[in-house]
Amino acid sequence: MQDPGGQGIRKVKVVLVGGSRQRHEQYEAVTDETGQFKLQDVEPGTYLAQLQRAGYTANGKANRGSKLTITEDQDTKDLVFHMLEAGVITGKIIDLDGDPLRNVSVAATASSGRETARNPGHMGNAVSNDLGEYRIADLAPGKYIVQANPQENEMVLLSPNEKNASKGRLVYVTTYFPGTLDERQAVSVEVPAGGTATASFGVQASHAYRVSGTVLGLKAPFEPQSGASGAVMAAGMGKIILVGENGRATNDQDLGVDGRFDFPHVVAGTYRAHLILFRLSSGQAPAIKMQMIRTPIEVNGSDVLGLQLQVDAGGDVSGQVRI
Repeated sequence: MQDPGGQGIRKVKVVLVGGSRQRHEQYEAVTDETGQFKLQDVEPGTYLAQLQRAGYTANGKANRGSKLTITEDQDTKDLVFHMLEAGVITGKIIDLDGDPLRNVSVAATASSGRETARNPGHMGNAVSNDLGEYRIADLAPGKYIVQANPQENEMVLLSPNEKNASKGRLVYVTTYFPGTLDERQAVSVEVPAGGTATASFGVQASHAYRVSGTVLGLKAPFEPQSGASGAVMAAGMGKIILVGENGRATNDQDLGVDGRFDFPHVVAGTYRAHLILFRLSSGQAPAIKMQMIRTPIEVNGSDVLGLQLQVDAGGDVSGQVRI
């Protein structure tokens, strides 16, 4: 195991995952002070080699795993993997008054540049502390979009006069560095290898409204028990997700009994509801069914109550969860 300068890196965890069609194996080893490692008695097959070391990131394709083919009666020797020193993004998250916001989830998503270009969508996460400070470590060098995701239903504290003047409930919403609600206006943060980038910004607020109603046309996720007259719908066996015009899921919750839902804080916009349902059959693994309701939900200046959303007849995707 080497850094770009050719020096061995100690304490790297090397993991081989894979094997043959008949057997799935995993082997692990840790590099010594010279960066050397040895895996013994590896069964023949095709494996992915994954590298793990705090403060470092795998170089190039090794971020996703390098493919190795192990053949019978032939040792695989003199492999060389390269790792880069990881970078860090630090910063502070503040509210509308400039005070620190705690328990805000901050995510850095790779956008472009050097190593991150080979791993689009790579992410790092952190949560702001009582001082509003956060630190995202172990990032590959490159450019990142940083977004702050306040806790759901995090309301803005207003004086009595401000409360009377406002329409709807004012809540903190997802904000992109350097302080915009529009991802297209976000400014990327350059993370150098082994260095630290800073991204401090304030979380923006928006008026939010209640959206509630019922999903109609659902098929119960449970088969009827012996002696029962029909299947039943139980809370927690389905989830409803509101997806905005930008394709991002903005609100989600468990679907209630008989398909009821109630979102207390939804910002203005156009949404479509997506459903994830679980079906339990006796003696079989749980099945997952995804459905989309094509009728748009318009939220604009007032609460939207008593919606009746009809499940589309087509467009289903089914599968099974196996452990």
